[in-house]
Amino acid sequence: MEQALAKPSFEKPNPYKSLFFSLVFIIIVTVVGGAFYFLRKQQVVKPEISPTPTLAPTETIAFPPYDAGTPAVSEEQVVKDQEVVPDGANTVSFTRFEGTGTYLKYRRKIYDGTDPNTPRVVQLPDADKLQWYALVDSPPGVVPDEFMNDELFAFKVAPDIKSFAFVMRWGVNQQPQDYHLFYYTPFDKYRQSILVKKFPSNDPTKLDLFSADGKYLSLKLYDCWNCGGHQPETMLVRLSDNETKNIGKTSYFNWLTDGKYEYKDYVVIACTEETMGECSEKPEKLPLKSGQF
Repeated sequence: MEQALAKPSFEKPNPYKSLFFSLVFIIIVTVVGGAFYFLRKQQVVKPEISPTPTLAPTETIAFPPYDAGTPAVSEEQVVKDQEVVPDGANTVSFTRFEGTGTYLKYRRKIYDGTDPNTPRVVQLPDADKLQWYALVDSPPGVVPDEFMNDELFAFKVAPDIKSFAFVMRWGVNQQPQDYHLFYYTPFDKYRQSILVKKFPSNDPTKLDLFSADGKYLSLKLYDCWNCGGHQPETMLVRLSDNETKNIGKTSYFNWLTDGKYEYKDYVVIACTEETMGECSEKPEKLPLKSGQF
């Protein structure tokens, strides 16, 4: 009988032996690390001392005296008043009187702008010694002082006290009269006594309101003057270029700013009693509207 081959024997690993060597390794690492940390703490590091900076003496700064400067210059410079045409018997002219206002003279009569639509005749002391500036002559063919054909029809001074507008009613050679709207400003030498527009006889023109900045003007265009019974149309004028805009009949109108305005329509209603003309709604019952020139 054959003898069986002997198998090599394997020894079973001891777990306690592995644990022992692991603990020894951890202890060695801890001791070495602690020693290294202790030596580092024992080292004395001398701080680097920065030299104390030398302070320079404070310099006293002398500021120049305060200069308020010259007053702001207005965008519009006043141009010296001057005559546009030679003064004569048929000339409309104006004067400035001791800071009290601007006055017009026509046919030996002097007018102020107290009531724009009914120029008032006034007396100025030493009027002949005042400086008068001639603006425009009446057209050829106008009969001097003829009733309703030769007169100052309206006159209004702007908020700046120096610019103004006026309307002349002139009839030539027995023809129906026209209404000549003029505008004068000393802020533009090219617009001194400018004929803005000529209105026919069926559009009697009265002056209404200047805007606060003096750049716009509203007019009232009647069907007839002093005939009653109707509401005028409202026409707007941009004085920089004489452009006009008719916004129709209004019961209320007022300028705002920059060419803006507010108004209320004129609304005809049935009359509850006999009247000479048409009846209209009260403005306070109507909505307020706005517009832009």
